[in-house]
Amino acid sequence: MKKMLCQIIFLLIISVPTPSVATVFTSEELFQVAAQGYVLENFDSFSEGTVVGELTDLGITFTNQGEGLPEIWSYANGWGASPKSQPNSLLNRPTNVLSTQPYKFSATNGELITAVGLWNIGTDDNIVLEFFDDQNVLIEAHLISQGSATFGGIVNFSGASTVVIRHGGKGNGFMGIDDLQVALAVPAPCEINDSDNDGVIDQWDKCPDTPAKSYVNNNGCHANDKSAISGRILNKGKPLTQGSVMLIQSGELFQKSTFDSNGYFKFDKSAEDKSLNIMIRKPID
Repeated sequence: MKKMLCQIIFLLIISVPTPSVATVFTSEELFQVAAQGYVLENFDSFSEGTVVGELTDLGITFTNQGEGLPEIWSYANGWGASPKSQPNSLLNRPTNVLSTQPYKFSATNGELITAVGLWNIGTDDNIVLEFFDDQNVLIEAHLISQGSATFGGIVNFSGASTVVIRHGGKGNGFMGIDDLQVALAVPAPCEINDSDNDGVIDQWDKCPDTPAKSYVNNNGCHANDKSAISGRILNKGKPLTQGSVMLIQSGELFQKSTFDSNGYFKFDKSAEDKSLNIMIRKPID
């Protein structure tokens, strides 16, 4: 069953920071405030024994970890669970298989998973909720203890690619969960554009309409017209008329010029905010 939840909390009563890094929660109320746009699944609309490969309302797909996919399990079977929302819960494996196989899921359509919360309904099994990035590097882990229906959640707006719910090392491996809550976010595209083709990306360009390939400073604006450089080179008292002269700025060749019949050279422009060196090449006498 899909439940879209909306809450209004008076800030004088409760204040929850927006997590820029992974934050763990033991309070469902605080988790729900922080987990923007979450959806809750209580499994009560499923028939007992249903194999769950995908939860379409939550937008997630489970991966078979070797022993089969999770199954719907009824509290009426009385296997020692501490009920949360009845009549059903979700079990980590087929009911006829004894295994500590973990749950593993990702977003069905490639979104990032920004929040997951759940209730551990096992009376003797610890479980661990884990977030992984797209390189399978662990972002955050949270141990949810056994006992009388214990809540745990993680919120991370940077997003996880994969979520694992594994056995915490205590209990018989029957990892029942209920009221699974998930929030998703579409990954933000990484766009680096240079609309006016002046070599300065739009994010930093304070003059977005300069002609293509024109000389600009670091802000994307026209350089000062007084940035031209000229001079005359004498070799043994005589004008140097052969060879070349190069303008080097910040270690890179910026312009190249030749000499006229009187030994003069000229660079039309220079970068005002970069160090300047001039290199002269002439024929061997």
